[in-house]
Amino acid sequence: MRKIQLGAYIVCTVLMLFVAGCSGGEAVPTVAKLNTPIPTVDSTVQASIALTKAALSSAAQPTNVSSTATPGALSTLGAFLNVTDTPSASTDDASLAATSDETLTIDSAESSFISRQMTFIIRFTPYKVRIKSAVFHYTFPLSGQTIDQKVSATNQKAGKQSKLQVQMSVDKLPPLEDRVLYQWLLTDESGTVFRSDEQTFKLTESISSEQRKDRPIIQAKQSYKSNFPDSSVFYVTLTPESPIQYARFLLTQNNGIEQFDFEAKVPRKQKGEELQLKFTWSNVFGPQIPWTQFESWWVFIDSNGKEWRTESAYNVYSDNRYHKWTQTKTKYAELFTYDRSASDIATFVAATDYSVERLSKEFNYKLTYRPHIIVYNSQVEMMDWAPAQWVESFIGMASGQWGGVVIAYTDSARFTGYGIIQHELVHVFQYQSERTIKQLVPGWWVEGSARYFEEQPVDALALVKEYVQVYRPPSLMQGISNVAPNGRNIGWKYFVGSTVVRYLRETYGNDVFAKIQAAIARDIRFSDALKMATGKTLQEIDADWQEWIMS
Repeated sequence: MRKIQLGAYIVCTVLMLFVAGCSGGEAVPTVAKLNTPIPTVDSTVQASIALTKAALSSAAQPTNVSSTATPGALSTLGAFLNVTDTPSASTDDASLAATSDETLTIDSAESSFISRQMTFIIRFTPYKVRIKSAVFHYTFPLSGQTIDQKVSATNQKAGKQSKLQVQMSVDKLPPLEDRVLYQWLLTDESGTVFRSDEQTFKLTESISSEQRKDRPIIQAKQSYKSNFPDSSVFYVTLTPESPIQYARFLLTQNNGIEQFDFEAKVPRKQKGEELQLKFTWSNVFGPQIPWTQFESWWVFIDSNGKEWRTESAYNVYSDNRYHKWTQTKTKYAELFTYDRSASDIATFVAATDYSVERLSKEFNYKLTYRPHIIVYNSQVEMMDWAPAQWVESFIGMASGQWGGVVIAYTDSARFTGYGIIQHELVHVFQYQSERTIKQLVPGWWVEGSARYFEEQPVDALALVKEYVQVYRPPSLMQGISNVAPNGRNIGWKYFVGSTVVRYLRETYGNDVFAKIQAAIARDIRFSDALKMATGKTLQEIDADWQEWIMS
């Protein structure tokens, strides 16, 4: 399992906007365009806060409100979370219809991307025909290059599902291409051609593994228990016709981009005996945010070698200990708040949907799921969920594995929405295209991009220019910390990275940002992605940026 990637909004970047007179360090040079001084952060702030709260007696689920943030008596959370209009992250497009009179059915056509390999799979069931030849027809839209790749079609049996597969390295994509238009052509012995719908594989919207919803469904009873904040327990009970030999448990969070797959031990059972299994998802696998929606299912192989799966089950990692939460369905996300006014919620909704639409254009790809946005009313109350060492330093965190963000309300509803929520949503978009830590995407790029796109009152360019006139520019070739050259912890890499994004857009065009992210999605190093998008090495960009920032 990949470690959780956390994109964070560091607390000092907020304190420096709104609080004057924090202790420690030398004075920060005055920047003419700033209306507020930028203090350092006392590292002891909130270090010893202890929470003493009475738990809520009610186990009620969150109240659901509409996106206008007007509270009302709507459906329950359980029914609400089975969102029918949420795009599936498991298949490429619409359903593939069966041919007339069941001559042959195309059961599924799916794609995935993992370990720098693009995989395209079609599953079909022949009834009255036999497929003699198959062609994987695909086009790279930017270059217009079209290729027909022949695929061997063997081992077919009437009424039995067959599978064809094409796998290719991402290096086969021409430079700056991030998608493939494709279609399967299956030809039977009489020359009749069966065509799948034309579909689009997009690297930045691809999944790492397929859900295989074409498997036959086995009847089973599934249940769930939330032990927030420690664990979730998933249960399944079934009475199979043939004994189960092998079982796996799979889940994804908030229909996110990460699919988890675990083997489950199966006790020996006789034919017709009831089988009960359980799986515990705990913080051993990484801290989990409240109000995560789990989509989970079980896969079984019986003694005859037949593969089955259960229906997907949807359950919520609910936290009813201290607060009565309200859930708001925005156009693009699920928002969770408590004890906030209708006006505040309306601001969060507007900021969320504005941010998602804006960032979809800037990144040139869409989120493949509806992120969950959890808003705590303060850093102190954020400790209800997170380890103290996190909360002392951050007021916002995001993860592609969570499929969402957790933030602490800060200063105002507008700043919380258009500053913090928007900042964290940048990270959500980033993690959809960034594959592994081996890509060495620098922190100044991750946090600088989020700082660049958020709404915040500090003129980052003026601030960095003032510093570099005194201390010289930092090198982008090396790690840049949050500590400025004068020793102040002001979130230095956030500001420096923001100016790099600005420089690149001014120099290479606004779309260079999307080109870099599309190149990163190839699972290549950041330095290689930068060169693919700009034609220059990181060392050359570093020198050019330093000259620009000093001018």
